[in-house]
Amino acid sequence: MKTVLTIFLLITINISFSQIEKLKGNWVSDINEFISIKDTLKSENWITNSHLRNENFYLSLKNDIISFQSRYYFSDNMEKMYTNRYDLKILKLNDSILIIKPSSKNSISFFGKDKPLKFIR
Repeated sequence: MKTVLTIFLLITINISFSQIEKLKGNWVSDINEFISIKDTLKSENWITNSHLRNENFYLSLKNDIISFQSRYYFSDNMEKMYTNRYDLKILKLNDSILIIKPSSKNSISFFGKDKPLKFIR
């Protein structure tokens, strides 16, 4: 049982890592929306909408959801971290095309729509 669980975890980690590698880079839509994905360890990932609003984000990838996360502390003692999530569902991904759909309240508000968005590398 322990061996089966270990194999499952290794496969899951490998799939997530390979998907992150496919996503790394700069993506632009036809109306100049921009996504820049560098890594998952630092807040060096960016999304910019057509109104030129942008922020730097931490990145999390779970199954087919890219989650850009703004993390901050709202107290002097730094006890509780808050996270604003901008979740984007991956509909299509290959070497040159990324089609996503905003799937959280924050991401729909950020892009101003809940329809799929097409980006090219």
